[in-house]
Amino acid sequence: MRRVLNWPDVENSLQEAGSKKFRSHKQARIYYEEHDPKPMPLTHLLHYFYDEGDGWALEFSCKEIYRCQEGQWLDSRDRPISTWRNELAEVASRYHPLCIEKDGIELLDDIGGLTGFCQMLETLFDFERLDADSIEQRRELFLWAYDRGWTGNTIRLKSTL
Repeated sequence: MRRVLNWPDVENSLQEAGSKKFRSHKQARIYYEEHDPKPMPLTHLLHYFYDEGDGWALEFSCKEIYRCQEGQWLDSRDRPISTWRNELAEVASRYHPLCIEKDGIELLDDIGGLTGFCQMLETLFDFERLDADSIEQRRELFLWAYDRGWTGNTIRLKSTL
């Protein structure tokens, strides 16, 4: 775990934190602010090849690292930030996230790769064909995609949080 996260002594820090008893959330927050190891990315870019027969290639990158110090959110250059302050605080305290932003629209598994995804979009948004069969095909395809979590909406930072 230490090698993956690039933290000097993460096992001891986790053991020590796990044995602590805090009387209040404030006491816990202060402790974790003082003892929380700063994440150190091993790489700025990660390529992930995901294949369920479709050959997806995903690219992950770290754009920014935020940390909280004495109740103030700071970016990696120690500049105070105000945007998403409340959301960052809630996510940090409840979920301990690693990734807080995505670009684009959600993709689907088992759709036939990029070609299948494009064909799905063409079918869903082809409003020139208004016959009953085409309308029913669009409805069924949208319900199928929606059941798998796809909405067609662009991903926003706030909804990722």
